[in-house]
Amino acid sequence: MPKKIFISYAHRDEEAMRELDKYLGPLERKGEIEIWTDRKILPGQNWKEAIMEALESADLTLLLVSANFLDSNFINDEEIPIAFKRREEAGKHVVPIILNHCLWDLTDLGSLQAIPKDGRPIADFPNPAQAWSEVTRSILALLK
Repeated sequence: MPKKIFISYAHRDEEAMRELDKYLGPLERKGEIEIWTDRKILPGQNWKEAIMEALESADLTLLLVSANFLDSNFINDEEIPIAFKRREEAGKHVVPIILNHCLWDLTDLGSLQAIPKDGRPIADFPNPAQAWSEVTRSILALLK
C-alpha cells in the first residue's frame, strides 16, 4: 500500500512544488508513495473539502516553507493546525522543507526538524539538484 503524501505550498511557490514532485516521481512510479497536491482538484469539486480530505488521509505532510507560505492565511489557519493535530493524535509525520530564508523558526514549525539538513534553505545550495536530492533521500528514510 503506497504511503500518502500531502504537499502544502503557496501557489507563488508552485515551481518548487513541481520540482519536489519530479524528484519524488521514481518513488511514486514504484508504487511506494502517492502524492497529492491541490492541482489534483477536479473542476466543479469543492476545493476546501478536497484539500481537507487529502490532508486527513495523508501519512506524511510536506510543508514547502517560504515567506509566501508563511504569509498564507489558508495554510496557517487551516492546513497547519490539521497537520499538527494528526501528528499528535495519529503519529503522522509533518516535515518542513525550507525553500528560502524566512522566519519559519519563529513559528510553530520551529519545533520540527526541517530539511534540508539543519534547515538550510534550498536557495542557499549552489546546485539546487543537490538540495532536492537530499530532501528526497530524507523523505525516503522517513518512510522506511
